[in-house]
Amino acid sequence: MQKALARQFEEFRHWFHHDELFRDQGFDREAWSRHRSWRRHLPEGFVTVRVLHSLGYPVFYYIACSILVCSYAQWAEDAGAPKIFTRQNQLRSQRYYIALLLTSFAVGLLIVFRTNSSYGRWWEARTVWGGMLNITRNIMRESTSWFPADQEDRLLAVARWTAALPPLLKMHCRWQKDVRLELQDRLLPHELDYMASVMNPPVMAATVLTQLVAAANLPNMLQVSLDGQIAKYVDSVGACERLNKQPIPLAYTRHTSRFLLWWLTGVPFALWADYGWVTPAITAIVTFLLLGVENIGIQIEEPFQVLPLQAMSASCIAGVHEIMDRHAESKQMMAPSRAIPMPTPGIPVTDKPPHF
Repeated sequence: MQKALARQFEEFRHWFHHDELFRDQGFDREAWSRHRSWRRHLPEGFVTVRVLHSLGYPVFYYIACSILVCSYAQWAEDAGAPKIFTRQNQLRSQRYYIALLLTSFAVGLLIVFRTNSSYGRWWEARTVWGGMLNITRNIMRESTSWFPADQEDRLLAVARWTAALPPLLKMHCRWQKDVRLELQDRLLPHELDYMASVMNPPVMAATVLTQLVAAANLPNMLQVSLDGQIAKYVDSVGACERLNKQPIPLAYTRHTSRFLLWWLTGVPFALWADYGWVTPAITAIVTFLLLGVENIGIQIEEPFQVLPLQAMSASCIAGVHEIMDRHAESKQMMAPSRAIPMPTPGIPVTDKPPHF
């Protein structure tokens, strides 16, 4: 009973985790339909709760600042404290407004530039992983077509190592080290031992593939073509390492966050004269919206934590298995068959096969 409760608690904590909240999911036709629906304008219950949880501390800080401002203006000034927020003094209120207006354009520029820079990193990572599907397909398509019939064992080895490429890169992107857990159903035991002993598993897996292609003694042109696909994979590994090791310049990120902190702290000063005790509620809404945009930029800056890499890896592996399992059938398509005449100009072509 205790183990079951502990497991449920761990699953709940994993579901509530900040990184899991922003992780993308692969879209299918149904998901795209929901994405276009008018319901996209409505808050999603559980998602909203998780977003509030992730932004809870800064939002509570700004609400506390607003309550302090309102309390000072309501009671401390009446008790003889310096009159900073007097509602009757419209000139003082206008000064606070002007201070916010003069700096609001800078807040907007900083947040927009921050978000656009992060999106550029996300899109580059998505492009790299989109090319992974093409690379694995091309390696298997060319290998099954060009490897001699007497090298079936070597072809099976190529299939194993090609299917291992996406999971290895996924682990490399997410700083994961347990190769055996991820690839125990893909590689042989001695291959797993080798992968567990190297510092850069994706590059070493590509090296093994290169050696398998070289041992097949293919014609130079075919070998160069296959090696070119493997080289694209190594280039993708380098691009992922660059994105992982170099964030957006820290000075820009820190300055944006601190600028936003001080700007939001000043919001209650400008609102009290006109809104009174509604100020904390308005401050909370403004804070949630602006910090939400800034937090989106922070999350997508590290694209491999939000991209659905598990689903992408599964798609690549499924493509490898399909080509490998059905390459014998695809070769049968080359068998001689009855000639089908070319369509005559002026006669419509139908999808139905001809009847003789």
